[in-house]
Amino acid sequence: MSSPEQIWRQVLDELGVQMPPTTFDAWLRDTRLGDVEDDIWRVAVSTPQAQQWLSSQLYSLVKDTFDSVLTHHGNRPAGLQFVTAAGAASAPHRPAQDAPLQPNEVAYQFVDFDLFDRGWLKVPHYYELYWQPVLGYAAYSFWRYQQLVNWTRHGNYTRGRIIDLSRAAAHVGVDRKVLKGPKGGQIGGALAELQNHGVGSFQVHGQGRHTSYSGRVLRTLPILSPAQAEVLPAAIQDEHARWLVDAGFDLDRWYEISEPTLAGETASDLETFAQPGWEKLEPLGYLVSPSYYDLFLQPLLRSVGYGIWRLLKCLYYAPRDRYTRERRITIDEIASRLGCHRQAITGCNRRRDGQRYWQPGAFDIMQEHRIATIKEDGSGRQRTYRIRALNSPQILTPAQVDLLPSMLHDAHDIWIERAKLDLEAWRQLELPILSDQDDVR
Repeated sequence: MSSPEQIWRQVLDELGVQMPPTTFDAWLRDTRLGDVEDDIWRVAVSTPQAQQWLSSQLYSLVKDTFDSVLTHHGNRPAGLQFVTAAGAASAPHRPAQDAPLQPNEVAYQFVDFDLFDRGWLKVPHYYELYWQPVLGYAAYSFWRYQQLVNWTRHGNYTRGRIIDLSRAAAHVGVDRKVLKGPKGGQIGGALAELQNHGVGSFQVHGQGRHTSYSGRVLRTLPILSPAQAEVLPAAIQDEHARWLVDAGFDLDRWYEISEPTLAGETASDLETFAQPGWEKLEPLGYLVSPSYYDLFLQPLLRSVGYGIWRLLKCLYYAPRDRYTRERRITIDEIASRLGCHRQAITGCNRRRDGQRYWQPGAFDIMQEHRIATIKEDGSGRQRTYRIRALNSPQILTPAQVDLLPSMLHDAHDIWIERAKLDLEAWRQLELPILSDQDDVR
């Protein structure tokens, strides 16, 4: 017969499967069974805030799971109360009152909000690991952005529309010129990269200050051609060849392909590579992330920082853990995966008006916002980094949104309201970052 402590542990195991990892970690992971008396189970929590939250917002879910586990063990349902570590029992469960919220209490509703409720983007790991280094981080991030804002169920392409390059650059986390190129009136930069690989089609309209751009991108990407794979570092080329074999492709036939890109290819003998289908991409898995991240977390971390976060999720994701698995990695490995320069990752010294200053890199920004923990080992070119990243970052705080391009401030307010969250309560948030849940507990 199971002891009460074992039963509560099973309740936690069940809740860990049902709830988002961030919510479970914030409110339930550290709970312990206090005592059982007169059919009342008292569970000890670490803070009065946790006691209040578990006794109101999460009570129904926890109580239903608790009763189910008790019944499974042949026991009848019992009462459930939450007490602080000091042992003061919570009041009987009742709906939360409309009392003024204290600073940390304001944060609770945002910590528990499921960002997937407002849309998400599902992308094969193949795109992240192999197409991204071929296209470069800016072009690939713009392709992802177009999937969000112009996706359609029909056809091979997203909707063809006028592109607001300033807004697109703000969301992607790059300068506008990185997308369109340094010269006006022509296709350059990331747009040219997408077009050269057959992934996008773009047009220029007007001249001078009245220049505008329109276009569309492929909804799904083909397998890289041998010519495209040749630009990858040797180690990634070998990895890509092994993946083709593991996924069931004819490697010898692939090596015979002479086309520079398979995008849009319709020849019957190449269709397997040009339109591989999601089932063929299954061996590597998929990266599923809330659209909120691409729209607002990306401009906060900048394109390279957000690309590193996605890369760590692809390679080292740890189910039901708060962080990805910690791994040792070099800057060159990350740069080759993203198609970016080393200095974009590490930061560098710059000079302006005769004064030297430090230009932060992606690692600096990720650590500033507690999206990742990064530790250095060694020195010089032999330096390695032990890094892990949050699996599920939280909604940005007002302090973080203030760091976004100004045109995104209103867009974020609109997102909060459409998510049916309390905009005024969000504006009251005094915590600099919600991703550090120890501040919210």
